Amino acid sequence: MRYHIVLFFIIISAFYSQAQVGGTHTFAFLDLPYSARIAATGGVNASNFKDGFFSNPALAGPQPSKPLQLTFYNYFSGIRYGAFAYSHPLNEENLYYLNIGVNSIGYGEFKRTTSEGTDVGTFSAGETVFSLGMTFFLKNFSYGYSIRYLESKIAEYSSNALLADLGIVYKHPVKEFTAGVTWKQIGFQTKTYTGGNKEPLPDNLQVGITHKLEHMPMRYSLTAHTLNQWDIVYLDQSRNIILDDKGNPVIPQKKIEDKIMSHITVGTELLVGKNLVLRAGYSHQRRQEFRLDEKTGGAGFSWGLGICIKGFTLDYARATYLTGATINFFTLTMDLNSFIKTQLVKTDE
Repeated sequence: MRYHIVLFFIIISAFYSQAQVGGTHTFAFLDLPYSARIAATGGVNASNFKDGFFSNPALAGPQPSKPLQLTFYNYFSGIRYGAFAYSHPLNEENLYYLNIGVNSIGYGEFKRTTSEGTDVGTFSAGETVFSLGMTFFLKNFSYGYSIRYLESKIAEYSSNALLADLGIVYKHPVKEFTAGVTWKQIGFQTKTYTGGNKEPLPDNLQVGITHKLEHMPMRYSLTAHTLNQWDIVYLDQSRNIILDDKGNPVIPQKKIEDKIMSHITVGTELLVGKNLVLRAGYSHQRRQEFRLDEKTGGAGFSWGLGICIKGFTLDYARATYLTGATINFFTLTMDLNSFIKTQLVKTDE
């Protein structure tokens, strides 16, 4: 246990000392939802054990004890996203977990032309992240870390990066209440596309709570994200340009309530029996960034459901970004323990 705690703080100091802050981030796809459950409940969560180590490296286990998860969805303009995650217990008490994951996004093919516009073929672009980490439990706390290697390619150009995710979760010994803290995507580019200056990565400090109501079949999560950057409000200067008495454009001012709420996501789950879960979520940041002045629609809202059948769980989510522009997410989770036991029973028969 001491070894893991020491390694935990070594990772913090090593990666944070190399990380850069400020400016425009590269590898923005790291902030995309990595499962249908996350997408349905607002896109961010730091405290729900059901969401696994991609959400917070301290959230692997304890049930199911060998979860394997596959996620797929089509993003906008033919962009495709996929993710694989697996957690394996390293002892019989399920106090240590080894976590392995892969996230990949493909941007498709693009026409390649000369400066004069002559068509000379096509090129493709995509990014992949490989994750390896640990989760360990000590009394009412769990701790975790993930080391991640990112590879990005655009035609013949490529860029690489090293990242780390760190997390701590407190679980109430009696009540179904958890509180989590995670600092994700701390790292640095090891290679840039053109050999120029290194760009900052989208590190994200998150704090959240998850609580299942005692006398109601409902679980809710409240998460604050990007706490390492106070002002994340984006104002589109081209929207509804207002002129003052002298005909000069009035520069819109950021409201304090928007600055606060842009950090908040809310997610709820309604537990309908043992095999069905209904979900809904809200992201204020997404609503503010994607809403239209004439029609806000459902921007920022999401919903979904989960169905569990004999060790398999199928999760579906639908998230609205713009009016009429939605994304459908699919995740299949399989408990290898249940699957292996079923196969052994069939073999004995």
